Amino acid sequence: GMYLRGSLYEQATKRLDQALALEPEARRWMLLDDADDRLTRVYIARGRAMFHHGRLDEALADLRKAQSLATHLGNPKLKSKAARHLGTLLRNVGRHQEEAERQLRDAIRWAEDAGDETLLADPVYQLGGVLWGQGNLDGAERCWRRALDIATRMKDLRCQGLGWNGLGILALCRGRALEARKNIERSATIFEELGMLDRLVISRINLIELYLQMGLLKKALMLSD
Repeated sequence: GMYLRGSLYEQATKRLDQALALEPEARRWMLLDDADDRLTRVYIARGRAMFHHGRLDEALADLRKAQSLATHLGNPKLKSKAARHLGTLLRNVGRHQEEAERQLRDAIRWAEDAGDETLLADPVYQLGGVLWGQGNLDGAERCWRRALDIATRMKDLRCQGLGWNGLGILALCRGRALEARKNIERSATIFEELGMLDRLVISRINLIELYLQMGLLKKALMLSD
């Protein structure tokens, strides 16, 4: 988990593969539900790592295994996490956007059923991305503002960064360059503080494009370097 949060995907993959190799032996000494719970979490984490390695088929297979286990367990929190990561993967690789939307809406519903707001901000943000891709800017804005409100209440800095980035992109789409710059710069600052290199790169790329549109060529060049 620590490696994934720090975008250290090579190290994360090694640890996760070690965990999967040890799992059959460890399972003998655990209650069945506890073993399946931990295996579900390992498959979710490995699916995330495989996505960042560009091994998309493996990522999809791992997350579908996680979802199958979570469904068998009937744990709404695990079901929400598996659906969120599966929906996010499908959205990011441009595959099956209808399924991506369904998975993310399921993730939101199961998080609400579990009464756990800490699980809500991310799938709400990702659903906003799906709606934005469909050209539904009002729907995207509702999602991104809700995600930001939840993340602020929960003190979830990662999702706050996502929310500000989303609202920045939305402002850019509506021609509000100054608002877009403020929001995306705020997002980049959060991700830099958290050491989340993958998200920081995305926010900085958005800023470079924005600076170019605003004619701030020196700032765009400095940031690209």
